[in-house]
Amino acid sequence: MTKFTYLFLIGMLLLSFAFATAQQPAPPKTGTPKPTATPSPSPDAGQEKVSVTTRRVRLPITVTDKKGQFISGLSQGDFQVLEDKVPQQIDSFTSEQNNNLPLYVGVLMDTSPSTAGKLKFEQESAMNFIQTVIRPRRDRVLFATFDDQITLRQDFTDRLELLDRAVFAVKKTGEKTALYDAIWQFCDEKMRSAQGRRALVIITDGDDTYSRADINDAIDIAQRTETTLFTISTKSGMSGTVPGVEAGTVKDRGDKGLERLCDETGGTAFVRSNDFDGALARIARENSTYYLLGYHSDSNRAPGRFRKIEVRLKRPGLQVKARRGYMAPNPKNATKARETPAAGGISPALRAALNSPLPIGDLPVRVFAAPFKGEGKNGSVLLALEIDGPSLRFQERDGKFQDKIEVSISPVNYQGKLVDPKVQSFALNLPPNTYAITSKGGIRVLSRLNLPPSRYQIRVGVHDTEGGGIATVPYDIEVPDFSKTPLALSGLVLTSSRSGNIMTMKPDPVLNEVVPMPPTAVRRFFRQDTMTVIAQIYDDSSRLAHTVDVQATIRRVADGQVAFQKRDERTMAASATAGAEWYKTEIPLNDVAPGKYVLVVEATSRVGKNVAVQQVPFEVGS
Repeated sequence: MTKFTYLFLIGMLLLSFAFATAQQPAPPKTGTPKPTATPSPSPDAGQEKVSVTTRRVRLPITVTDKKGQFISGLSQGDFQVLEDKVPQQIDSFTSEQNNNLPLYVGVLMDTSPSTAGKLKFEQESAMNFIQTVIRPRRDRVLFATFDDQITLRQDFTDRLELLDRAVFAVKKTGEKTALYDAIWQFCDEKMRSAQGRRALVIITDGDDTYSRADINDAIDIAQRTETTLFTISTKSGMSGTVPGVEAGTVKDRGDKGLERLCDETGGTAFVRSNDFDGALARIARENSTYYLLGYHSDSNRAPGRFRKIEVRLKRPGLQVKARRGYMAPNPKNATKARETPAAGGISPALRAALNSPLPIGDLPVRVFAAPFKGEGKNGSVLLALEIDGPSLRFQERDGKFQDKIEVSISPVNYQGKLVDPKVQSFALNLPPNTYAITSKGGIRVLSRLNLPPSRYQIRVGVHDTEGGGIATVPYDIEVPDFSKTPLALSGLVLTSSRSGNIMTMKPDPVLNEVVPMPPTAVRRFFRQDTMTVIAQIYDDSSRLAHTVDVQATIRRVADGQVAFQKRDERTMAASATAGAEWYKTEIPLNDVAPGKYVLVVEATSRVGKNVAVQQVPFEVGS
């Protein structure tokens, strides 16, 4: 499709719809993903139909002797699991010798004012741990810091050079300590979807001074996402020989809090031990030497209450360590929490769908969002949703094809507060030629959301009023404070020549100046395609003109092999304020074999060697 034809169709479409914006109240943040219903046999006539809902529980278990040595060679028959004192049927067991489950570890480092004298020591210890624990092409590690801000420095990767850069790029401390918020955020956003054993290793003094969450929230989210917590207190250290690291034997409130975090989730707390490196080595060993048990729990029993787990060994003289339980979800409470009054202009059908605790998929809808730097500290989040054309039910009237589409966009932050909601309605009245394209390709809606730095769930609702189809899609996103880091990248936006096959209701005025084709939520491309990648670089490392090197790499998900790599550079002009520069590159896919991939864009400033990384998964079809 030529650019002229695309713009002509945009013009025709703009003439044929009416656009309105209003405000939409918030559904609060969602909790644990809902369990799936186990199908039961059809009842005989006269029998009452009983629905049984189960939740699968996985238990990583460490077994030691009285001297703390790890014990191997145990079998499934050596273990007994009780939930609320009720014996459970173990339906899966993996011994420590056969455990090839990948390990996903988040290393969280405290950079609050109390760590000022310990920063270098923390960095060296963290990097030593990462090098010890990671198995290339299998395990993944992320690195983050927390003070009054929670900052993801490096997302999950097995590349030691990226982790090394991220760890040693930390140069200064913040103002306060948001320990529990950091645990909550990374359990909820990162560990929940990790396909392997999940652990957070937290290097901190244990004194939380700034979190909105409390210790109970942190324990709850770790238990619900099956994440084991390990903590190392920086109040201990080599008998006081490390500058800023205290020696001592008396545990304070912070130490006791760290111990509770670990005891409740099956991990280990190292406080006042005077052996920092030994603690890290033990954590590495504990995450590679464990048993994995699984069982199904009846979710209908005592929903919304804490389920206590007890693991017993049939062999005497051994000690077992596992998480102590979890909070069972309560679907009734989740439904009640989402009941909100209707917004002006929204139909009862769409309102009811948004009140549902589960996503609805009557319409095939794709959503993506990418944060950019906005005004002040706010982010300008570009959101795109695409509705498949064949699912729309146009009605022909007087030679035109008519339909009405309702769209609701509700961003809800960590505190459950609704921020910058939008309701859009599009009355379509298409001539035959525009209808022929739209009914095949579909419709794309672009929106800009003005969001302060925080983590959000954006709940998107779509209603085809002619056909009655409805879809609701939750989309999780973190909006960073771009002003806090010397070098940052916006979210990655993808497009290709096929993007023009979907009609865009209203082009984004910012991106329209950068690339002629609109952004797409499609993450499946073909070998005949040329994929275009767009991002914005924000560089505050120098007020002088300098260069930023940018590398785009495509890695195969199956084995981490590089399928494509391209290097570019961008010149940042001299400026009295932080500089911003567009990055756009084209990637031909003709030599990329069909399969699943991750696109990684890495920017490195030649001033200060600061690094920023963004990545996005996608698939190549034949």
